[in-house]
Amino acid sequence: MDTTYTKSQLVPVQQEALSWKEASEWSLVLAARHIPSWLEKVDSGYLVMVPAHFWQEAAREVELYIQENRFDEVKPPSPSRPRYLKESIWSLAAAAGLLSLFFRPEIRQTAMKIGAADASKIATGEWWRAFTALMLHADPGHFFSNVATGGFVVVWLIEETGPGAGWFLTIFSGAAGNYLNAMFHGGDHLSIGASTAIFGALGGVAAIRSFKTREGGLQAVLKPVGAGLALLALLGTGGGNVDILAHLFGFLAGFLLGGLLAGVFGDNMRQAKELGLLFGLGALFSMISAWGLALAP
Repeated sequence: MDTTYTKSQLVPVQQEALSWKEASEWSLVLAARHIPSWLEKVDSGYLVMVPAHFWQEAAREVELYIQENRFDEVKPPSPSRPRYLKESIWSLAAAAGLLSLFFRPEIRQTAMKIGAADASKIATGEWWRAFTALMLHADPGHFFSNVATGGFVVVWLIEETGPGAGWFLTIFSGAAGNYLNAMFHGGDHLSIGASTAIFGALGGVAAIRSFKTREGGLQAVLKPVGAGLALLALLGTGGGNVDILAHLFGFLAGFLLGGLLAGVFGDNMRQAKELGLLFGLGALFSMISAWGLALAP
């Protein structure tokens, strides 16, 4: 260190005090450029002092160092749990508990008779069956399969929209899918189960993600759509009594409704509590009204 300088010949590289770590880093940067420097303790931290005739060069080197390392200030977001994890778990648990009630013998027979998506009856005006059929399942295996798959998809959708809008989209796209399916098949076609709503939720996710990535060009927009269609093919075209067209209609209804909600409301669906409450009440009222009409004499 050059000790020929007196204190009166030294000036601070900048007037704002630094932490010990920052001041030490600056001092090392200057030393690498053969610029002598000293650390001076002040009340709020440390000043990096240099000889007055080195000040301009020292200031330039420090500024270059700051610019080159500015990316360190932008830290990647730390992984965290889903924003609406608690709300999703409670609402899914409530929905699963409610759906399980329809396996009670004293309820099941009547519920199946008045609530299944009977195409001939929907065509003659009993549109509410498109809603009520979402709550009925053929057997416990069908029920638990929908809870497992649906739980994943609905949580995914709720992260995009918030709980209220997520359930609104799920229920209405499922009902729309059931209605379209009944109109397509006609006759004595009968369907039950929440899977149409699950694929509606999947279509909603694909649409909302596409809307959010639209500035990235056509390829960015099509990626979520392709992912949604791939999941539809993987999960919605199994064997047995799977109603493939109901799944497809549900997905398409969810995609259209999701795109509409994203275009009109954007992130307000997730951020505005009042809007989320309105959507949630709309979803709840739709199911209560549908069962009220189904039970009416």
